[in-house]
Amino acid sequence: MSLTLPAIVAEEAALLDRFADLLRLEQQSLQSGKPDNLQEIVIQKAPLVDRLNQLGGHRNTVLERAGLPPDRPGMDAWLAQQAPDTRITHEWQRVLDLARTVRALNQLNGQLLALQLQNTQEALAVLNQQAQQSALYGSDGQSSPLTAYRIIDSA
Repeated sequence: MSLTLPAIVAEEAALLDRFADLLRLEQQSLQSGKPDNLQEIVIQKAPLVDRLNQLGGHRNTVLERAGLPPDRPGMDAWLAQQAPDTRITHEWQRVLDLARTVRALNQLNGQLLALQLQNTQEALAVLNQQAQQSALYGSDGQSSPLTAYRIIDSA
């Protein structure tokens, strides 16, 4: 089945819109500090990314067959060659706008995730430090002092 550029662009816009919605849910989850649903969001994002990549490949193949360069330059050239069709021009602009939105949301979510990871690592470091200070036995299996001196040394 061969997709037309208008059909490809319309599907890309719909998928990018759904992807942006998922990124917003991901952002809310990261900001709330309750990332319980992050795995489900990642599972939902994966097929969208795969399909968007497929559609981008299809779009570039159609452009190549028309003797045009790939991606935005090719689409701009293709649109310039067409009879004025505000619907496809509007959909292509929507794809570009949504792609910018998705990129910005994804970048922000990455920053939020990095911050959450940093906070988790700091909390683990504090817990590890406290555990080491209160350990009765060291990592070598030998008894470890609870204070600066051993009980036997004070007798």
